[in-house]
Amino acid sequence: MRQLTLALATAASIAIATPAIAGPTEDFHKLMDDYWAAYLKDNPLTASSVGVQTYDRNLGELSLAEFDRQVRRIV
Repeated sequence: MRQLTLALATAASIAIATPAIAGPTEDFHKLMDDYWAAYLKDNPLTASSVGVQTYDRNLGELSLAEFDRQVRRIV
């Protein structure tokens, strides 16, 4: 009986100590989350429009004078 208890305790401790291996679904969800985070970082205007304020400091100037300057630069 003592050996059975020891074996069960050992098996339980190994099961608890071993992290669960992520399956394809979890891997795909992580990939989507990582892509979305990178997209928002590269597109601060989109991030701001969906409510993520982390990248607001990276927004460019949004004024009529700035728009006019950009148009003059292109034309």
